[in-house]
Amino acid sequence: MRTGLRMILQLEQDMEVWRRKKRGERSSLQWLRPAIVLADISMPPPNGIELTRLLTRDAPDLKTIIVTMHEEATLVRSALAAGAAVT
Repeated sequence: MRTGLRMILQLEQDMEVWRRKKRGERSSLQWLRPAIVLADISMPPPNGIELTRLLTRDAPDLKTIIVTMHEEATLVRSALAAGAAVT
């Protein structure tokens, strides 16, 4: 799924996919300064909801979008409460 999503985003003229992080790393966010972070709820620790919570605290202007195959409403509410972007 990551590869397909990356390919779709790279087709956009005004978007650049800088890099993909594994295991919830946040270290490069300080110098990359992305506008958007895509996270998966089920990613290795910190999971997407916890990463969103941390990013909302540390970089309030950064938008975090959670991508998931889970359908549970409680997970969606948790993601929104953590600060996931709503569009």
